[in-house]
Amino acid sequence: MKFNFKRVVAFLLLAIMLLASVSCGNTSVDTDTDTSNDTSADISTDTSTGNNGSTQNPSYNPVITPDRIKYTATYNAAGTKINYGKQTLQAPELGKFYHNYEAAISMTFDDGDNVQTGHILNELFAKYGFKGTLMVCAGNVKNNADEWNTIISKGYLDIGCHGYDHVDPRTINDEATLTKETKEAVELLRELFPTQKVLTFAAPLAFTTDAYEAALKELVISNRLEQGGNKVIYGENYNMYRIQASSFNMGKTLDYINAQADAAVKNGTWLTELMHGVIDGTRYNTDIDKATFTQHCEYLYKKYNGKVWFGSFEEVSLYVYQYENSKLEYVACDKDSMTFKITTDASLDKSIYNIPMSAKVYLPTSASSAYYVINGVEYDAKVEKLGERKRYVNLFDIPTDGTEVKLYFSGNSDVSNGCFMHNYVVSNTVESTCTKHGYVELECTYCHNKYKRSYTDLHNYAEEMEFDGAIYEKCSDCDAMRKKEDK
Repeated sequence: MKFNFKRVVAFLLLAIMLLASVSCGNTSVDTDTDTSNDTSADISTDTSTGNNGSTQNPSYNPVITPDRIKYTATYNAAGTKINYGKQTLQAPELGKFYHNYEAAISMTFDDGDNVQTGHILNELFAKYGFKGTLMVCAGNVKNNADEWNTIISKGYLDIGCHGYDHVDPRTINDEATLTKETKEAVELLRELFPTQKVLTFAAPLAFTTDAYEAALKELVISNRLEQGGNKVIYGENYNMYRIQASSFNMGKTLDYINAQADAAVKNGTWLTELMHGVIDGTRYNTDIDKATFTQHCEYLYKKYNGKVWFGSFEEVSLYVYQYENSKLEYVACDKDSMTFKITTDASLDKSIYNIPMSAKVYLPTSASSAYYVINGVEYDAKVEKLGERKRYVNLFDIPTDGTEVKLYFSGNSDVSNGCFMHNYVVSNTVESTCTKHGYVELECTYCHNKYKRSYTDLHNYAEEMEFDGAIYEKCSDCDAMRKKEDK
């Protein structure tokens, strides 16, 4: 058969024209025609618009796409950053002070030879919410311990030891005197003040020796000196038995006293104030008059209330030492949560070092709200800003036994699966599964994502009962049950 070139060319031209015709006939392109799985689309009728009584308002139904971010629970080599999807976050930090305060100020009052001091301190500390430590000589308080017990029962003062007879540690050269001034003094104070642990010491005349310090390490958790002692340094060089203090007697002016506090807050450190009696009258060489001390308290309260921890010497000592012997571990992260735990060195006496700690946790830059859960109980967390690129929350009262703390946050555009910023409000459904234990349901106003949040403690499963061939635990406050085991 003879090849007909013209016929082949004509056939090809016809085929091209047909294809072009089909293509031009499709005037619209549907990029997502599969709606068979969209069961939540909602067409609502709005009769208030005046548009013939009908306006279509399809509800927002975000498409859940596969995770675009790989969440890696890892620090960088330096341990100072967390890889979180597309962002690198600063690693969480243990709070140096209770409730992440900027600094701490502890007021201490020596000797215990004037009960008037205790009454004045109770009056002022009740007004300002401060706490302090009475560093008393055992020999000075053994005959009027009842009155001192009445003073400390108010809760603003705790007891520390200032020796037995105020003997200069540098002059002690025999074991009997050393024992009396340290061990016997502490033990007597614990006997005289049964509500007190007497965990702190203030060496007389603010001096110490190696032998004296060794004796104190067997008895208490910290020792206060004066200028010249080794200042507490957060890190490997700190020494809890040579804590530096600032002395506010010997004619120190109010401006000088206030300036010491200003410096401590500026540097984010712990200031220990050393005073003797606070007297209502003539000021003696080692005392501070009530008027001056009152002005100092007023200055601190007005300038630093809410920023500085005004804890007793014992309280801050406990926190500082526990801080130095605890670690905050990053456990895991998810699209909208992070899990952490704080663990204190197992060698520490848990009957003493059981102070809940604080932490600062950094969040993705778009996080706008957060809360955290400890042992099933929820706590609010306010998202704070550090410039434009950092967000963080302060977490308080975290157990130090390794209990996991889960922090939830929302508002991150990278991880919200279509909802740019969750705005959770209480929905119309408020459920109460128990007369004492219940929860509310929260719903995002944009994407309608929901979660349930308890507003009181969880069920108290304290009873057991048999039902339908199994053992159940029953809430002692309501009818809620959970299966324990098959019979």
